[in-house]
Amino acid sequence: MDGLKVPHEWAAIVEATARLRQSASRAIGASVHGSMQAIPPDEISLEELQLLGRNGDEARERLPFVERHASHSVWALSPDPADPRALQAAATERSRARGLDMRMVLDLAAVQGGPVAGSREHLDRVLVAPVFLHVILVDQRAVILEGPRLDTHGTSCWLLPEPEVVQAALALWESTLSHAAPLPEHVVQLTERQRAIANLLLHGHTDAAIARQIGVSVRTVASEVRQLMHATGSSTRYQTAMRLFGR
Repeated sequence: MDGLKVPHEWAAIVEATARLRQSASRAIGASVHGSMQAIPPDEISLEELQLLGRNGDEARERLPFVERHASHSVWALSPDPADPRALQAAATERSRARGLDMRMVLDLAAVQGGPVAGSREHLDRVLVAPVFLHVILVDQRAVILEGPRLDTHGTSCWLLPEPEVVQAALALWESTLSHAAPLPEHVVQLTERQRAIANLLLHGHTDAAIARQIGVSVRTVASEVRQLMHATGSSTRYQTAMRLFGR
């Protein structure tokens, strides 16, 4: 892909990723215990280490509350851009409307041949580069990262304001940007509505049921589903959902 450097020059990203993992592991390891519960949404703060979710579903419910505390920027690295449930989908219309600097770097390999979660209508910049770790930087003063498994439903998710972790995340962000290129024009970016429809498709909802839940016409849902099927090269609704969610 034009503009990207050759793979052997990506070593700096790998090293920065490893340093961030190490510093985050030390911070989380000092706080984690198996019985701990996710922070209640109304107690979320950017000032202290907090468990946002014992799994991805819990964390996604709390991301909008984290965004409310952001005053300048929300920057995300995502190795799984095709998944509409991914952490980088935290880039909401409301945050963009508030004037936050919303940026996202997607994994180079993961954008090949498929749609990505996150659209230009809600983001200032979308780039591609080697990305090995889900990271969200909030106001350059707190970091959201995945942590160890605390239950059987996936990895935990943490908010860390520790200076060592934030500096490591900023170093990874800068290293990644130095090797990034624009998103290829052929890549389809899902809108907020398309991501909502994709999520409901995964759970087997009909067009009529989806229309009721998101407040649009059945005809609109049918049109969006056809677009998603075309974007993923799928012949059935089920296949579309599987390809969108990488299953």
